[in-house]
Amino acid sequence: MTINEGLTLLKSLKQRHAELERLQAQCGKKSTHYYGENPIVDEPTYDIKELDKKLTRLAKEIRHLDSAIKATNAVVHINEYAEPDESIWDGP
Repeated sequence: MTINEGLTLLKSLKQRHAELERLQAQCGKKSTHYYGENPIVDEPTYDIKELDKKLTRLAKEIRHLDSAIKATNAVVHINEYAEPDESIWDGP
């Protein structure tokens, strides 16, 4: 996997994690609304335990991939670029 592919995958994992968090916030709670005198009960539409497991697994994968990208980036050198001499930092 290249660094670019890793960054793309990381972005996708973060988006999926955010989607599932929104889903958990919207559909994960039992709520009761009243329409006149009649109660309307909204039941959770997804298995909360399974959704939590998936969120935890995604978060763990995000951390693992992010660490791997950072470790790889730490040992990669930039090709075709030489550091400028010290005179670039002198003067106004």
